[in-house]
Amino acid sequence: LTSRGHTVTMYTSHHDPSHAFPETTNGTFPVHVYGDFLPRSVLGMGHVVCAILRHVYLTLCFIVADRPPRDVVFVDQISAAIPLLRLFTRAKVFFYCHHPDKLLTERKTLLKRIYRFPIDWMEEITTGMAHCVLVNSKYTESVFRHEFRRLAHVPVTVLYPSIKTTTRSKKVPSAPKDLHLGEEKHVLLSINRFERKKNLPLAIRA
Repeated sequence: LTSRGHTVTMYTSHHDPSHAFPETTNGTFPVHVYGDFLPRSVLGMGHVVCAILRHVYLTLCFIVADRPPRDVVFVDQISAAIPLLRLFTRAKVFFYCHHPDKLLTERKTLLKRIYRFPIDWMEEITTGMAHCVLVNSKYTESVFRHEFRRLAHVPVTVLYPSIKTTTRSKKVPSAPKDLHLGEEKHVLLSINRFERKKNLPLAIRA
């Protein structure tokens, strides 16, 4: 977008220049951080509530501080503050939906089910308030349809994560000498951010 002449600004609750995409550190576009002082959890609990509070605080700061007004706002992963964007800005809101948060936790106790009920309800309702909902794969789209039954009327567009095509012209280095593939019949290559919740061993067992 920047290379095409558009003005792009990133707002986030946390930005570590030593662990970030170079475009966010080399001046390609400015990055504003609000809410990093807010806790990520309380005594190791309430991660999702803290994430929502950080997101809402960030959005309020964006609404107050951003000048001039934006034409389009891309919201990633957390939908809780979309109503604020719809109410206080004229921007078109695009929501990039990953795996629904409601599927990333268990509900083994009655207390946990009570705790999650308003959060799950809010996730579904606020997601449907975006002008456009994007998902990162057809699989995610199928999960979206299955889990968010109230949003059956909402159009969903698949937008695959982008790749840096300029690297295709570079010579591919040879395999490291310490990479011993042997003569195995199947090699499973997983290219993604390593997270426990992705349950990568499931792919191996399958």
